[in-house]
Amino acid sequence: MIELIGQRMLKQGRYKSIISAIEKLPEKIFYKNLEILKYYGEALGYLGGLAKAKDVLMMALRQVGKNKKLKTEIMYTLSGVLINQGNLKEAIRLLKWLLRICPDMLYLVKASAMNSLGAIDNSLGGKRLIEARKLFHQAFRIAERHRLDELKTSILNNWAMNEFKMGNLKDAYSKILPAIELLREHFSLGCGAGFYNGARISLLLGDINSANRILKTGMEVCKAYNDPWSMAGLRPGFGFLAIEESDLKTAMEYINKTFGIYEQLRVPWLIITALNELCRIEIMDDNIVEAERIINKINEFKKAKDDADSISILLTEAQIKIAKNEYDGVLELLNKVKELSQKYKLRFDLFLTELKLCTALNKKGRTNELKKILFKLMDKAEKNGFDFILLKEMKQDKKLLNFIINNHIRLNYLFSILKKFKPVNIIQVSFFGNFSLKINGSLFNEEKGQTTKAKKLFFYLLFYKNRSFTQGELIETFWPKSGLKQGYASLRKAIHHIRKALYGYGIDEPISIRAGSYQISSDLYIISDVDEFESLLVEYKKRWVDKLRYERLFEIYKNGFLPETGLITGN
Repeated sequence: MIELIGQRMLKQGRYKSIISAIEKLPEKIFYKNLEILKYYGEALGYLGGLAKAKDVLMMALRQVGKNKKLKTEIMYTLSGVLINQGNLKEAIRLLKWLLRICPDMLYLVKASAMNSLGAIDNSLGGKRLIEARKLFHQAFRIAERHRLDELKTSILNNWAMNEFKMGNLKDAYSKILPAIELLREHFSLGCGAGFYNGARISLLLGDINSANRILKTGMEVCKAYNDPWSMAGLRPGFGFLAIEESDLKTAMEYINKTFGIYEQLRVPWLIITALNELCRIEIMDDNIVEAERIINKINEFKKAKDDADSISILLTEAQIKIAKNEYDGVLELLNKVKELSQKYKLRFDLFLTELKLCTALNKKGRTNELKKILFKLMDKAEKNGFDFILLKEMKQDKKLLNFIINNHIRLNYLFSILKKFKPVNIIQVSFFGNFSLKINGSLFNEEKGQTTKAKKLFFYLLFYKNRSFTQGELIETFWPKSGLKQGYASLRKAIHHIRKALYGYGIDEPISIRAGSYQISSDLYIISDVDEFESLLVEYKKRWVDKLRYERLFEIYKNGFLPETGLITGN
């Protein structure tokens, strides 16, 4: 009976049931029926009993003899256990042996082995990424020829991750979408990871709605099966979505649930992956002590520091150092990560590393080096679809954004992606010399829908961007001869004109009104020559400023401050 329904029970995620049924069999049947031993080993592996699963499958392999179908199936199942144990060299040897002896008529196991070997090559990086792509291509042709739709989903998922690692985000997206469509109809064990990867790539491309749809579809598909691997693979996607919505508490809950499952399954590399994500969330939440505790725990698990899997962990360590303002240590660490990313040809990781390098170089005042990297980095972002990732970093690091704009680095590209994603509206304002105002790179039409008082009020709030003002203060400044009622009506009218003028630039709420206080919206990023001047002046007084920055200080000031003195009233 178990021989007949064993495979179906595994697909249904009934691992405990199949283990219980097999363990009740007489030893004479149990140890002599290799089909049953194969199911037993596979079920043990899915529930985290990796050591025992390996022993059982090795026993079956030693007894199998010349039955190539059963032999290759046992070898393939054993390779999966070895991969989860982290014994990649042993798994590679086994899969290559399988492919040497596997006849073409056993197309399912042959294509599956190619797919697994490609997945290992993906994780090892370097030249193996090219080999992995060839394997996925071969495996996909076999799966397509024989209409193996369930296998096609796994191949496309792994192929998408290959493109992702090589920095081809758009190509990765084109591979993962058909995989997700197939998964709607063809569930496979552990397929939650496919939905997660689809959502993650969507988020990296800035398509939050697509990520949401993919995750909801994944939940509908996976919840119908009792497969802990699928649910553990899917939940981090919901965690990343929560991070995009600035809900770190919910993100932490999702990743913690995944971590709990991976601990039960006892798969070291998955435990490390979950811990690394938890650490990143703690950094975002400014809980650096807890982040350091987690990174120390990761280092206890993972001894190797120079393999491809080390890169994401070292990047997290760099983020901890950035949070602690240890920029000398950051530069040393990121240069090491850069070398590893280049060695393993992981272009996506290299892009992330160079982004963080820009933050550190800016903090250290290494402007010439920073300019060179930024020009190259923005070219890469445009070519490979990293636009949204770049903008997210700019939103988090306003000083870096300021540097890009002040040094005129690829501004047309920057403002084009700002208009596309709108994560932040940039207002550039000059108060020295001839007053000027730009919104996302476009010159602001001061006369459009504006009264003189509305214009003055807007400039006033821009100048004092970090201050809030009560109604009374603004009325006293701009309408001192009006009564309170008339003054309030004039204030409301001026704000209406400001909103109307800025609506055409994609800004809905330029002024924040809370509890009767008025302030320029915190959603606007204001770049002012006053801020630049004051920053340079501080450096000059401390004798930190170099010749170029010294010249810039006097260039800003040479035409005086606000010759059109009527633009801002008050102090």
